[in-house]
Amino acid sequence: QEKNALQKEVTLLSNTSEGLKQQTELKKRIANIAATHIPNDGTIFIDSGTTTELLAPHLRNRPQLTVVTNSLILASNIGDSTTPVIQLAGKIRPVTLATVGDLTLKSLNSIYADISILGTNGIDSKSGFTTPDPEEAAVKRAMVENSKERIVVADHSKFGKSFTISFASANEIDRLITDLESPSQSIKAFEKLEIEVNIA
Repeated sequence: QEKNALQKEVTLLSNTSEGLKQQTELKKRIANIAATHIPNDGTIFIDSGTTTELLAPHLRNRPQLTVVTNSLILASNIGDSTTPVIQLAGKIRPVTLATVGDLTLKSLNSIYADISILGTNGIDSKSGFTTPDPEEAAVKRAMVENSKERIVVADHSKFGKSFTISFASANEIDRLITDLESPSQSIKAFEKLEIEVNIA
């Protein structure tokens, strides 16, 4: 019985590991599409998230592009290259290693970007783009308000979910980048709102 239990545990861990690997590959494809919309020069906002952080390889050694982020992970992954990086001040949220709070918002108030690239926890054509943490939502909201173009990157698992705080309504986002498994009805609903949808 102990042997069978151990085999089940090994199988479960293996399946979980494989699932995580597939999910990471999916997010990489989404990040690769997002990278094609990054300008050669100017300023961009990138918030904290498992998909946005995969943009790091595309952001290194771009001296004409300034990256403004609240992600400690992203900043550390590109900070030693020739790309100018502005790490937003603030309190560090342990779960995501993102800076949040009044200091972060104060920093954002005086910065304007050509593009913002944002992650999300939930996507719904009615409730828009949502996240469970009010402080992270406030940072995302400030990035939306202070950028000319807004891009959301999200895999299919985010669709049909709504969390506590909305940081952007559906019509405030210009482009949504997702994957083939995202529900076609939701994609059509966003396209009706004249949001460009890119499929990775």
